[in-house]
Amino acid sequence: MTAPPRPRPDRAPPDPRLAGAVVHVIEDDERVRASIERTLRAAGARPIGFASGVEGLAATQHDPPHALILDLGLPDLHGLAVCRALRAHPATARLPVLVLTGESDTRVQLDALRAGADDFVQKPSHPDILLARLTNQVARHRAEAENARLLRELERYVSTAARDQALRPRALEHLRCAILFSDLRDSTAASFAGDPERYAEAVRLVLGRQADIVKHCGGYVDKFTGDGMLAVFPDDQGPWQACRAAEQIVRWARRARESPIWATPPIGIGVHEGPVLRGDVGSDGRRDFTVMGPTVNVAARLCGAAGAGEVLVSDGVARAAGAFAFGPEAELSLKGLPAPLRTRRLVCEG
Repeated sequence: MTAPPRPRPDRAPPDPRLAGAVVHVIEDDERVRASIERTLRAAGARPIGFASGVEGLAATQHDPPHALILDLGLPDLHGLAVCRALRAHPATARLPVLVLTGESDTRVQLDALRAGADDFVQKPSHPDILLARLTNQVARHRAEAENARLLRELERYVSTAARDQALRPRALEHLRCAILFSDLRDSTAASFAGDPERYAEAVRLVLGRQADIVKHCGGYVDKFTGDGMLAVFPDDQGPWQACRAAEQIVRWARRARESPIWATPPIGIGVHEGPVLRGDVGSDGRRDFTVMGPTVNVAARLCGAAGAGEVLVSDGVARAAGAFAFGPEAELSLKGLPAPLRTRRLVCEG
C-alpha cells in the first residue's frame, strides 16, 4: 500500500542569508511591531524595535544595523523624513530601508523611493513577502560590505592607482608628479649578519611605517623593491608633499626604537619631480601598473647617492616645495644622466 505524501510546510525554511542580521524596526503600533519582530526572530534575524521615529533614527545612525524596516506614518517624525536623514548621513547612506505603508496610492510609494527607500511592503504585511524582500536587501548589503572589505585588503598589496586601474582600465596616461625613492643603506650585510626572520621583521616595520607616512602626506606607494620603496605624489602640491613625507620619515627613523636590528634605521631618500608615464607593463598573465620615465630614474639615482638619514632632492623640487630648509646647492654626476644634476639636501631637524 502506498504511503500518503508528507504534508508540505506552510512556510519555507529560513534563508541563511538572513541569519544573525540585525534589523531595526521603527513602528509606533506595538502589535504590528511585535508581530514583525516575531517573524524576524523565527527567520534567524535579530530585530530591535523602536516606537519613535526620532529615537529609531538616532539609534540607527549611531550603530547602523544590516537593514531597517520603517513605517511611514510615524506620529513624531514622518518616515520620509527619517529616510532622507539616513541617506544624508555617511554611516547610513547605503543602509537597506524597507518601508511599511498602508497606502495603496502609487504616489506614496514613489515618494518613498525618491526619499531613498529600497523597497516597500504593504500593510498589513504578509510574513513571507516581508522576509523575501528583506532577505534580498540584507544579502545586497552584506555583499557590498564584503566587497568594501576586500578592496581595503587589496590596498595592502597594491597601490590605490593600481586598484582603480583594475576596476576601470584606462590607457597610458601622462602626468606630472613628484617621485620619492627610499632605501636602506648596507642592508645586504645586515641580512647576512643574523636571523633572517628578524631581518624580515625589521624591514617590514620600516617599510610599513614609511608607507603610513606617505599616505598621510597625500601620496601612494607604487611598489616595494626588497628593502626599498617607490612612492608617487600626483597632486599639484607633489614636491611639497614628498618633502614633507621625506622629512617625517627621517625624523621617525631617528627616534625609532622598535626595530629588532637597527637602533636608527639607515634610510636614504631621493626626490625628483617632472613628467611621467603611468600605465600597465608586463604580460597578459602578470601585469604591473606603475610609473615610468626619466623622472623616476633620476629619483632612484638620487636615492642611491643619499647617505643614511639623508634626503637628496633635485633643485627643481627644492624650488617648488618652498617652506623647507635646504642645504647649499651641489652638482652631482649621476649614472645615466648626460650632465651633472643640481641638487639640494633637505635639512631634517628634530
